[in-house]
Amino acid sequence: MLDPNKREMKIIEAYYNGVLIGKFIDMHTLRNKLGNLTFKVSYKFITINEKSNKDLFWNMIKNGWIMPSERKIR
Repeated sequence: MLDPNKREMKIIEAYYNGVLIGKFIDMHTLRNKLGNLTFKVSYKFITINEKSNKDLFWNMIKNGWIMPSERKIR
């Protein structure tokens, strides 16, 4: 969630077999995008801020998720 005072946001990174497959704003979005793969991935909860990750910060606000590759992993 977004902290308006610090311009920070907590996001979830999803990894499948050690490879980053996506970054998500919340678990609901993650489940919708990954489907059954949700139960096979590992998660890392990180905090990003606008100063150090401006593009990622604003893309997460606009889209709610980012998947580096659109290939099917299933």
